[in-house]
Amino acid sequence: MSLTDSFVPLSDAAATAASLQKTSVALARDVASITETTNAQLYTMSQVLQKMLEVYRDGIRGFLRAVDDMTLQGVQIVQEVQRLNKQLQDMQQLAEKIKATVVAVDILSAQVNAMT
Repeated sequence: MSLTDSFVPLSDAAATAASLQKTSVALARDVASITETTNAQLYTMSQVLQKMLEVYRDGIRGFLRAVDDMTLQGVQIVQEVQRLNKQLQDMQQLAEKIKATVVAVDILSAQVNAMT
């Protein structure tokens, strides 16, 4: 085998280079297309994730508002119960005074009846 036998003829090298260039351009186009598709999918996924987070955030806010409202209502109920308990204590004291007055009136009435 001689040195000239190991060389590829120029026409074959040009054809191979043209074929490689054509394949490289096709691959570059495919990579660009895949990149564009992936970018669009990532953008869509990002939008969906953003919407999910907004819905989640709004749900949490609504839940917290409801908890705040229920807590406020609970505080108002406790305050009302305390007010009613105070009124009940006042009424019990008044009832005790009325009982004492009735007893005093009964005693006076008995004494008046005894004198007559």
